[in-house]
Amino acid sequence: MADLAERWSFRAAARFYKIPRLLFAPIQEMIRVLEAATGKPCYLMSHAVDTAVFRPELRDRQRGDGNQGPFRIGYVGRLTVEKNVRALARLERALLDMGHRDFRFVVVGEGAEQEWLRNNMRCAEFTGVLTELELSRTFASFDVLAFPSETDTFGLVVLEAFASGVPAVVTDRGGPQ
Repeated sequence: MADLAERWSFRAAARFYKIPRLLFAPIQEMIRVLEAATGKPCYLMSHAVDTAVFRPELRDRQRGDGNQGPFRIGYVGRLTVEKNVRALARLERALLDMGHRDFRFVVVGEGAEQEWLRNNMRCAEFTGVLTELELSRTFASFDVLAFPSETDTFGLVVLEAFASGVPAVVTDRGGPQ
């Protein structure tokens, strides 16, 4: 049933995309889909992050040989079903089951899944929404970004993590891949 609803929703949206003379999309997969559905040329839309805002120099802790506190696994984004945030709780459970204890999730954002995450994660702090310098410092202080969304068309937070000197672990589906 969901497949049928998705197909019909896409067909309705594709009619809208037939109006312009050309289209832009954030990833190659979407370019192919839009060109096939509309017969219109579609081009890659570039993305950028302000590296004066997101930068490694804002890191306020050490890790590795100069260990200062637990390994920090970050997430930044809306806490909603479509972001697949319950995967964070599954990741935490897997780490605990393997005997790892020296880690902490730092979850930045708000949304309908927040209460579920709070009730189902033991090693997590929830900051709420952060902006400006506070967000930049938090990004730079992650040891890794976990971004489980399979529905994002791009995942700009991954670029923000990279600009902050932080590696990202993403799903193998959707834009962040």
